[in-house]
Amino acid sequence: MAHFEETMNIEILPWILSGLLIPLFVALVFLFLIALQIKWEIFSPSIIPINSPPDKLSPALVGLLFEKKISPRQIAATLIDLANRGYLILGYDQESLFFTPGKKPDNNLRNYEKVLLSELFERKRLLTSFQTLRLKSAKSLFSPQIFKVYDLLNQESAKVGLFKGNPHLVRIPYKLTGLVVYFLSALSIIFVFLFGYNNLYLWPLAGILFSAILMIKSSYLFPVRDIQGHVSYLKWWRFRLYLKENLLSRTSGSSLNLNQQFYQYLPYALSFGLEKKWFKKFKGYTLGPPSWMYQPGEKFDISKKILPLVKRISISFSLLRGPQIN
Repeated sequence: MAHFEETMNIEILPWILSGLLIPLFVALVFLFLIALQIKWEIFSPSIIPINSPPDKLSPALVGLLFEKKISPRQIAATLIDLANRGYLILGYDQESLFFTPGKKPDNNLRNYEKVLLSELFERKRLLTSFQTLRLKSAKSLFSPQIFKVYDLLNQESAKVGLFKGNPHLVRIPYKLTGLVVYFLSALSIIFVFLFGYNNLYLWPLAGILFSAILMIKSSYLFPVRDIQGHVSYLKWWRFRLYLKENLLSRTSGSSLNLNQQFYQYLPYALSFGLEKKWFKKFKGYTLGPPSWMYQPGEKFDISKKILPLVKRISISFSLLRGPQIN
């Protein structure tokens, strides 16, 4: 009896090992491929913060440069940036978030910004609400205009030399391969259950399924920053440190007062995912409302007005993102 159990354990062991080693092998291969692509990207931990943006790169492109993918956060940052530049008026009450057009679009707008504004104010609409965006998202799987905004952002990131090629196009082969392997392995697992095949087959199939998930989740790592992108990354990392740290620097060469600084740099803080730290940085300071915010005669409090507004914008545009985008 003991000999029989020992024989069974020896037979089972290779199947169990295959289920564990397959995803481990895939992970190691992925790490090796990524290491080959970014071997020259040397990060220096001794970077000194700077208290103003190092160049005129837009908040959305800065977010893409760091995350290697686009999210609704970058769209929200673009809207705040457009409002700062006078193209948009934002506001909300307890029931709704709304947008109204500011100054007329001109040649200073980037292509993706023009498309984004056209999404908000199609057919010369003078007011767009959160409910309008919800209704629009319910009628279709994704918004073609928002899809185009994402596409134009990816194209521009390659055009200005941040990446070696369109980041989205670089990700597609890895993500599609992962999706195909995922569905094939999932169908195989169902097949084993339905037709009573040896349950030991489930171990390697589960390993393959996990490997496919790993491939899909890590596909965003494969876009490679170009030399210009690497230089920009290091410069913007210094500004990111300033947004993140607790100390406020009033200027050193900048003409912005604290109120202006808060709103001008807010889109970058949002794009970096540091908006809460940016708000905390100004705790104890009295700031007035921005020129682009509709304020119906209430006492102004940035923690109760601006932060919820930023959150609502991100939520509303997450409803419109297309399933094919990232």
